[in-house]
Amino acid sequence: MALPLDGALDTLLPLRGAVVTLACTQAARMNFFHQPALTAFLRFLAGSPADYETLIRLDAPESGRVRYRKGDYYRFLIIGLAGSEALLDRLLQQLSQLPDSAPKQGRELPFRDNWRLVSVQDMLSGEPAQAIGQLGIYDRDRLEAEVELWAGCRQFDWQWVAPARVLKDKAQREGMDREAKFIRDAADLTDGLLLLRAWNALASLLRTRGVETLPVRETPLTQPVAAHLFWLDVQYRDVSGRGKDMGGVSGRLRLVLPEGLTPVWWRLLVLGQYLGVGQRAAFGWGRYVLRDMDGAQSCRRVFPANSLLVLAQEA
Repeated sequence: MALPLDGALDTLLPLRGAVVTLACTQAARMNFFHQPALTAFLRFLAGSPADYETLIRLDAPESGRVRYRKGDYYRFLIIGLAGSEALLDRLLQQLSQLPDSAPKQGRELPFRDNWRLVSVQDMLSGEPAQAIGQLGIYDRDRLEAEVELWAGCRQFDWQWVAPARVLKDKAQREGMDREAKFIRDAADLTDGLLLLRAWNALASLLRTRGVETLPVRETPLTQPVAAHLFWLDVQYRDVSGRGKDMGGVSGRLRLVLPEGLTPVWWRLLVLGQYLGVGQRAAFGWGRYVLRDMDGAQSCRRVFPANSLLVLAQEA
């Protein structure tokens, strides 16, 4: 029996987040976006389980840096959804055994036996964590507390922090092929489309986890203003070496809410920051943060191990 989407969110919770810091033991060269290579590495460490994409999300804040030297640190975030406990525990164990647990083949791979674990911290508290039992939980109470921070907000900024493969409105993508079906710039946005895609993303995730939800009845009106959106061409190679298109939209925009949002919609938008929107969310694609007019955000973000200023000084 189909459930209301809001109630079905409880099947995704609690979330657990591990902030992982590695140290480079041999030089590594990355593509601009690290998510595909990092996902392949974590999948290998996890034993390539079939349900990986429904249980794990990641954030790769180091994307943009392409060279790492011996001794450099590398930081990323792993988020485990409800049901990921065994998988997340295995990942933490395998990370602690680096470099011995890493793939030994493929010297061209940026993530292989050229990293060792420095630390794992809880996403919520920042405290050290050596096992899954030491990770805090992001449950319904924490979600409600974060949603409360947005109550009454009538305009906010939506900032993409990773490329997003978000489908255009159905009428707009009629007859289009492949990459042309996705939002590429502000002209592709229709009122309420981003909110609808946030709903669709969670409904799709729930469906792949075996939970059917009721269709959306009505999408609140939103007015996109001050939008600066652009398309980024990205490719990655699959296990057979074939190139795969993985481009996505990036940038930011401001959304004005003529009638405000109900708590249900705020729950979707807040939770979507941790889970992503659009295709390839399990790769870390489609991640975004919401900011109010003062630039404040409620979502806990992870930052690179070294700032761009430090890297520039070392260059």
